[in-house]
Amino acid sequence: MPANAGRVLLDNPCDNHWHMIERTIRAATHGRYLVAVGSEPGPRPLLVGFHGYAESAETEMNRLQTVNGINHWIVAAVQALHRFYRGRTNEVVASWMTSQDRTRVIADNCAYVAGVIDAVSREWAVDRTLVLSGFSQGVAMAFRAATSIARPVSGVIACGGDVPPELDTPTLARIPTVLIG
Repeated sequence: MPANAGRVLLDNPCDNHWHMIERTIRAATHGRYLVAVGSEPGPRPLLVGFHGYAESAETEMNRLQTVNGINHWIVAAVQALHRFYRGRTNEVVASWMTSQDRTRVIADNCAYVAGVIDAVSREWAVDRTLVLSGFSQGVAMAFRAATSIARPVSGVIACGGDVPPELDTPTLARIPTVLIG
């Protein structure tokens, strides 16, 4: 659908003066991610994690830091682009998406993740091993990223979430290994 395409949200035949039409426009925003790099020299594998609904990159990084042997990896925790305050605590948390403008938001998120992986790979010595990990709502993001980015993915770790419904078997075949928890 072209960026200026829209659908009529209100069409009142009794009032010939106006129609309310929905439109979308591309907008730039800044994403945030955390990186943990051990002191070992040389290229290391890259583990990229995606948090669940109403969580933050810090929450995901804390989860990833519990993996046995993780100090031999470069670890990145990507925070979803759609930030909000959680209840009365005013803690900043995020969500990967809602149903509104779903297809466009999925494309934006996948481009964002590809940009994070490229940026981390430029800044640190990353070897060919790339694993994506998701928790809850982040599981769908891990699968979407694994099947959309140009760089080959070694595997996906999926904890407490589902494979997104738009990904078919041939698309998922790009992922050589999946660990489901």
